[in-house]
This record gives sequence, C-alpha cells and structure tokens, in this order.
Amino acid sequence: MVGFAAACAWGVVGPASPFVPGLQAQEEQTANPHQLMFVPPPVEGVISLGVYDARGKLVRVLARAAPVESFKAGLNGLVADWDGNDAEGKPVPGGKYYARGIVAGEDVDVSGEAFYFNDFADNTDAPRPSDVVDAAFYAKEQAAVLVTADKPEVLIVDAKTAEPQHVPVDLPGRLRLKAAGPGLLLLGQDRVEVLDPKTQTVVWREKGEGLRDVDSDGTRTLLLRDQGPVLLNGQNRQSLEPPARDLAYAAVLQSTILVGTEAGKLWRLDGPQALPLETGDPKPLLDVAAGREDTAWLLVKEGDRALVRQLNVRSLEVRDLELPPDLRGATRISAARDRDVLLLLIKANDRERVVGLRYQQARAQQSIWEKWFDRARENFPGFSLKNGQVMPVNDPGESSPVSVRAADNPLENARQQVFQLTVSADSSGTWLVNSDGLPICQVSTTKGVKQVKWIPDGKNGMRVFASDGRVVEEYHVTGLENLYRFDAGSFD
Repeated sequence: MVGFAAACAWGVVGPASPFVPGLQAQEEQTANPHQLMFVPPPVEGVISLGVYDARGKLVRVLARAAPVESFKAGLNGLVADWDGNDAEGKPVPGGKYYARGIVAGEDVDVSGEAFYFNDFADNTDAPRPSDVVDAAFYAKEQAAVLVTADKPEVLIVDAKTAEPQHVPVDLPGRLRLKAAGPGLLLLGQDRVEVLDPKTQTVVWREKGEGLRDVDSDGTRTLLLRDQGPVLLNGQNRQSLEPPARDLAYAAVLQSTILVGTEAGKLWRLDGPQALPLETGDPKPLLDVAAGREDTAWLLVKEGDRALVRQLNVRSLEVRDLELPPDLRGATRISAARDRDVLLLLIKANDRERVVGLRYQQARAQQSIWEKWFDRARENFPGFSLKNGQVMPVNDPGESSPVSVRAADNPLENARQQVFQLTVSADSSGTWLVNSDGLPICQVSTTKGVKQVKWIPDGKNGMRVFASDGRVVEEYHVTGLENLYRFDAGSFD
C-alpha cells in the first residue's frame, strides 16, 4: 500500500456529478435578473451554494467548494447570480426559490491513505497501470517495470520509496524490457531501442523485422533475429552462424555470449564459433538473464513450476535454486551483473507480481533468500468492505449515509440539523455530498471512478474508498464537525 495526500478545504470548482440530482449545474456567475446577497458564517473555508424549490428539492448548484474570493462582493455581503435555469439548462417554472449553502471550514481535511490491488499506482495524474508486461533489475534497490496504462511506459521503482519515475514508451507490438547500463533496452516488434530514463529520449535504435531477443553489456550488443544472431561491437557488425533455427534467448556475459532455445539447448558464442553446453540435465527454458562475470541465470520449467538455475558458462558449474512456493509461477527473470541479485515476474490467476531476491546461502539443501522488492497488481471485479477491510468481490451495494451534526452558525439563532453525508463521483473526481444533493468538498481528483463506498470513522470522520477499475484508493475525511449551514435568501 502506498500513501498519498489530497486537500478538501480548497477543492476546485468544476463540473458536477451525473449521479446526484442538481450537480450537473453550470456554475458560471453571469449577470441576470435573479440575484441575491448573502452573508456566510464568519469562518475560513470554502462555500457551496444551491437553489431549491418550494418542496426543498435542489434544482441548481451555483457554487461548490468555492473560495470566498470567487464571489462578487456587495456592500453588505457576497453576491450570487442565477439565470433561472435548472441543472439541465431549462427554465424553471414560476414560483419562489430559495438559496441555501454550506461552508466547509478549513479544519475539514482529506488525506490519502492507501492503494489496494495495485502497488504500481501512484498519486500523480498518470493513468494507472492495467497490466505488468515485463521487469528488469535496474540499479541497487531499483526495478524497471514495463506496464501498460493507457499506453506502454516504464516505471523506475525504488524499493524504499512510493513514487516511481515515469518513462514513456513509443514502441509498437509485444515488448520486452532489459537494463543496459544506465539505459533501458526495449525490444519491440520491428525494432530495439535504448532509452535514457533521465532525459526520456531514445539514444540508440536498430530497426528490423524478426527480432526475438536482445541483450547488451557495455559496447557489445547481440541481436537475435529470425535469420540468426548479429553481434554489434562499437562500429563493427558481425552476422553469426546460428547453431539452431529456433533460438529464443540471448545473454551477453563478461567474456562470452549465451544463446538457447525454449527446449533448453544452450550454446556459447566465442567469435564465429558456437560451442554446445552440456549441463547434464536440460530443462525447458522460460527465460535467461546475464549475471556477474560469466554466470547466467536460467528460469527453467520443471513440471508445473519454475526453478532458478545458476550456470557458469565457462566451467559448466550448475546450481539449482529452489524458489519459495509463492514464486514458482515466475515467467521472467532479470539479474544484476555484479552480484547475485534477481528480479522475478510472476503471472498467475489475474495477478502480476514483481519480486526481488538476494541469494544468501544454501543450508540443508535449501536456498536462503532475502527479499528486497515486492510489488503486485491484480484484476478485481469490484470491491466490498468487510469489517473496514477492502475485499476484491463484486458488490454493487450502496453505503449508508454518515450522520454528522452541523456546527453552530454564529449568525443564525437556530438549532442546527444533522448532515447525512454520502460520496459521489463525476468527471472531475469524487465529492462529499449532503443528503439534498449539494456537494460540500472534493475528496479526490481521480478520473473515471466506477465504484465508491464509505464508512464512518470516529465521531466526525469518514473513510472513503473509490475505484477506477485499476486500483482502489482510500481517503480519510476528518474535521466534519466544522460544517456550517446557512440560508442565503430567496429568488422570486
């Protein structure tokens, strides 16, 4: 879960909710014959103002969470205009209409608390990831994660911080990601590129059809094409004779190059010569990664599970490392080139997980690992709340209104009624709404919210949960004892 923050008392005035009557009002204040002057409670905060018919039904929102300075000032108060139309822009029937408002005091606060079901979401305006495509070890305590949001992008994620760095990707087709020193190596359908994450620019590109895999270390880059391997070394370009036509994986090591097939056959490329590697127990390959010196990490398939195999390509020393049960569905592997550090991508049951492991030692024929990175994203049909906990189930049920007593308005000698508060969503985000439909303050600016739920939080607070289908956000709204009602006169 990742923390984030939002503000309520200074919510932005904008378009209103299609889910609550009256919130589709046009809020522009233009000169018209329907004008009134009102005096809000003398407290710091923001103002929401609505027009109601004789039955108390909200027919138009004139302002929502608007700062005082956004109103015109008169000699004895603030001025509000109304053009005589309802929320749909149609003239209202003749009769008397009343204006009422709510001030959300500056102590009403909204704080973002957590994300659920998507550890790759963050508190930015960037679209939330809907798919984790690939991952690569990038630097100490950092992973590069290739995701699909509205379009592909790479997230540079630090294991100790919440906010990732976003690197846009403009490459068509099925993508693969590897690290290439300080750059990112991206393999697409018809070309391979190296991106500089700092400048977010392409610093090298190679076009061509039939690219199966690519790897790079320093000045050497191996392109694995349908026609065979091509070695790039500085300005030199050398086509190599393929030892097999079904090569699928490549790893550029310190002094040699490893290539292999999905069936588990391996070769070492020393110049134009391809030497077969007999490991004694070939297994189908899921992925291959270059490690330190002339060590390669093989992700092999054994039955219905994945196994990590460490192979010294020169000495042919092999070590099989048993993965913990929850990681045996790994499909991709990446490694550091200077120490035994791995990064795994696990895809299973609509859940994608990126896990970083540091190999410690073997004890009693078991591998001892230290986990340094663990982020996940999962598909969820909807969510429900059970004992305050978010559950990934399809629950269209509505939350009950939360009761909060209004603060005393020092300008009105009247007993204050209890607010019945709910939360609604529109194109601008989510809003705290009174039972009569008047929006009070903005809870979040997340676009495309599909489901909202809420529960009381203490005497004068609420916990709000909102989902856009890719992540569930949690917010805490506090200080609701600082809500003030006021009458603002009438329109004839």
